Parts: sequence; structure tokens; C-alpha cells
Amino acid sequence: MARWRKSFVATLTVSFGVTLAYFVISGLILGNAWVGKSYSNSGLHLAFRYPASYSLEEQVSELDHFAVYLTLPVLSISFFSPKTPPPIAVDVYDNPGNQSLMNWLQSDRRSSFRLSGGTTTVSALSGHLTYRYDWGSPYVSTTVATAVGNKIYLFTVDSAGPDNAVRNDFSFLLGSVKFGKVS
Repeated sequence: MARWRKSFVATLTVSFGVTLAYFVISGLILGNAWVGKSYSNSGLHLAFRYPASYSLEEQVSELDHFAVYLTLPVLSISFFSPKTPPPIAVDVYDNPGNQSLMNWLQSDRRSSFRLSGGTTTVSALSGHLTYRYDWGSPYVSTTVATAVGNKIYLFTVDSAGPDNAVRNDFSFLLGSVKFGKVS
């Protein structure tokens, strides 16, 4: 009987640990408690908030392109590879000719706008006109594009579906975006 009791207690302890780990991961990674971090870049005139559970990486990939990638620890270990897009990306491009946002989206292949079939939703982000469009396969991607000054900003979320936590985090990030003079 003592062996059974020890086995039961061990099973209960492991089950409790797994359940606790599940709730911690769900709350911090999947539910992404917004005990957040702030990002600001005075050169880009951009600031936003993001969950503490994300890792942030800045990258200059071309002379006129600056990127901010937000990844989750689970995704960066298991799924994120050089060929897999990060869950959330902010791409900033110079627009020295001050093309209209729609002209830039239609003419610049980096926008992935052509993959959307031209379907957009018009709205505003921090007081600036935006075009929102869905594109891509095998990932369901959504980009929110805006032009501010001589820059084009593309905010993109790549995720498995319309209702997952990464999309919720993306919406919150968009709601916190500020353009202009940032410290």
C-alpha cells in the first residue's frame, strides 16, 4: 500500500507541475500578459509596446529598410527558422520620392501587396491613413501599412489563424503605436 501511495503522490505532483506549467505558458506566452516592454527608435520616429514574453531583434536588411522582429521563445526554439517569418514584424522603408502609400504598395514587391489580390480595408493608425490586407500561404499574414513623412511602415502578423493570441498581441501593439518625436 505504501508503494501505491508514493506512486499516487508522484503522479499527482507531476500532474500538478505540468498543469501549472501549462497555465504559466498559456498566460505568459499564449495569452501574453501585457506586463510589457516598450520599444522606441528616434531615427524611425516610432514607439510601441509589446508583451514581455516576446524577444525583440532589430535588423538593417537593406540600405533603405529597417526591421523589428518580435518572436516568442517557444516559436524561436521550435518553429522559427530563417525561412519562417517571425510572428510579428515591423518593416520600415525610406520613401524619398514621397510616393502615395497605395502607389508604393502596388509597385514595391517587398510589400507583398500583390499577394493580397488588391483587397484592402482602410482605417487609421495613430491618426495616419492605413491599408490593411491579408496575404500569403502557407501562413495567414496580415499587414497594416501606413506612410508617415518620408517613411513607409509595414506592421505584419504571421500566424495560424484569425483568433489566436499572436493576433491579439498584434492588435494591442497597433493600438500602442506612436509616430513622431520619441525619446
